[in-house]
Amino acid sequence: TFAPNRPVTRMEMAVMLANALHISGSRFGSVPFKDVQPTYWGTPILRALKQRKLIGGYGDGTYRPDHYATRAEFAVLIYNLTRR
Repeated sequence: TFAPNRPVTRMEMAVMLANALHISGSRFGSVPFKDVQPTYWGTPILRALKQRKLIGGYGDGTYRPDHYATRAEFAVLIYNLTRR
Protein backbone atom coordinates (compact mmCIF):
# COMPACT_ATOMS: atom_id res chain seq x y z
CA THR A 1 0.00 0.00 0.00
CA PHE A 2 1.00 3.60 -0.48
CA ALA A 3 -0.25 5.11 2.83
CA PRO A 4 1.09 8.66 2.28
CA ASN A 5 -0.03 9.87 5.71
CA ARG A 6 1.54 7.02 7.69
CA PRO A 7 4.82 7.74 9.49
CA VAL A 8 7.94 6.01 8.16
CA THR A 9 10.33 4.08 10.38
CA ARG A 10 14.07 4.61 10.35
CA MET A 11 14.43 1.16 8.77
CA GLU A 12 11.97 2.02 6.01
CA MET A 13 13.91 5.24 5.42
CA ALA A 14 17.11 3.21 5.04
CA VAL A 15 15.42 0.81 2.62
CA MET A 16 14.19 3.73 0.48
CA LEU A 17 17.74 5.04 0.27
CA ALA A 18 19.19 1.62 -0.54
CA ASN A 19 16.60 1.02 -3.24
CA ALA A 20 17.18 4.43 -4.81
CA LEU A 21 20.93 3.77 -4.96
CA HIS A 22 20.57 0.10 -5.98
CA ILE A 23 22.41 -1.01 -2.85
CA SER A 24 21.83 -4.45 -1.46
CA GLY A 25 23.47 -5.86 1.59
CA SER A 26 25.27 -9.03 2.43
CA ARG A 27 23.95 -11.44 5.03
CA PHE A 28 27.50 -11.87 6.28
CA GLY A 29 29.52 -9.48 8.40
CA SER A 30 29.42 -7.68 11.68
CA VAL A 31 26.29 -6.24 13.23
CA PRO A 32 26.23 -2.53 12.31
CA PHE A 33 24.50 -1.26 15.47
CA LYS A 34 24.23 -2.76 18.94
CA ASP A 35 20.40 -2.78 18.90
CA VAL A 36 20.16 -4.60 15.55
CA GLN A 37 20.31 -8.38 15.73
CA PRO A 38 22.09 -10.45 13.06
CA THR A 39 18.73 -12.03 12.11
CA TYR A 40 16.85 -8.72 11.79
CA TRP A 41 15.45 -8.41 8.27
CA GLY A 42 17.16 -5.06 7.62
CA THR A 43 20.62 -5.85 9.01
CA PRO A 44 22.24 -6.42 5.57
CA ILE A 45 20.96 -3.06 4.29
CA LEU A 46 22.00 -1.21 7.43
CA ARG A 47 25.45 -2.81 7.23
CA ALA A 48 25.89 -1.75 3.58
CA LEU A 49 24.69 1.81 4.17
CA LYS A 50 26.84 2.25 7.28
CA GLN A 51 29.93 0.95 5.46
CA ARG A 52 29.33 3.60 2.79
CA LYS A 53 28.90 6.25 5.53
CA LEU A 54 25.38 7.06 4.33
CA ILE A 55 23.72 6.42 7.68
CA GLY A 56 24.74 6.74 11.27
CA GLY A 57 23.22 5.86 14.55
CA TYR A 58 22.81 7.52 17.88
CA GLY A 59 25.65 8.35 20.25
CA ASP A 60 24.98 5.22 22.26
CA GLY A 61 25.71 2.96 19.26
CA THR A 62 22.08 2.19 18.44
CA TYR A 63 20.09 2.77 15.26
CA ARG A 64 16.53 2.28 16.61
CA PRO A 65 15.23 0.91 13.29
CA ASP A 66 11.61 0.63 14.39
CA HIS A 67 11.33 4.21 15.64
CA TYR A 68 9.66 6.73 13.38
CA ALA A 69 12.02 8.82 11.27
CA THR A 70 11.94 12.58 11.74
CA ARG A 71 12.19 15.24 9.06
CA ALA A 72 15.59 16.15 10.46
CA GLU A 73 16.81 12.57 10.01
CA PHE A 74 15.60 12.56 6.41
CA ALA A 75 17.36 15.88 5.86
CA VAL A 76 20.65 14.46 7.18
CA LEU A 77 20.23 11.44 4.91
CA ILE A 78 19.77 13.65 1.86
CA TYR A 79 22.66 15.87 2.92
CA ASN A 80 24.93 12.83 3.22
CA LEU A 81 23.97 11.86 -0.33
CA THR A 82 25.02 15.22 -1.69
CA ARG A 83 28.46 14.83 -0.09
CA ARG A 84 29.14 11.54 -1.88
